[in-house]
Amino acid sequence: MVGFLQSPDWFKEYLKDGTMYYGTNNPKTVVGGNQVNGYDFITANGDSESYIYYKKNGNMVTIKWVANPADSEMKSQTISYHNLLQDYYQNQDQKVEVNNDANQLKSWSSINQAVCQSQN
Repeated sequence: MVGFLQSPDWFKEYLKDGTMYYGTNNPKTVVGGNQVNGYDFITANGDSESYIYYKKNGNMVTIKWVANPADSEMKSQTISYHNLLQDYYQNQDQKVEVNNDANQLKSWSSINQAVCQSQN
């Protein structure tokens, strides 16, 4: 749902291409470092501006992203989880769309594992 909120065209485009990934941030291996430690993320191609980080804390979801890679400043937005559900997961068509899209996401750790194995 964070992809729909933050950048729906970008999300759908890369999902359609099969290059949209999800994962949990490890500051040693993922762009963003300690600012987003413990956040989950979606990303299209692994460069800093393609990450959308999110973290649910109670009924609130904090979203972070880099709007301009030249300055590397992270932007942040907090929204209630209830509002996300109301906006993107209310009726049956929305639920089907979100569930189908979620099923198409690829695990970032699996792609990194494949790259590491191919280099050995």
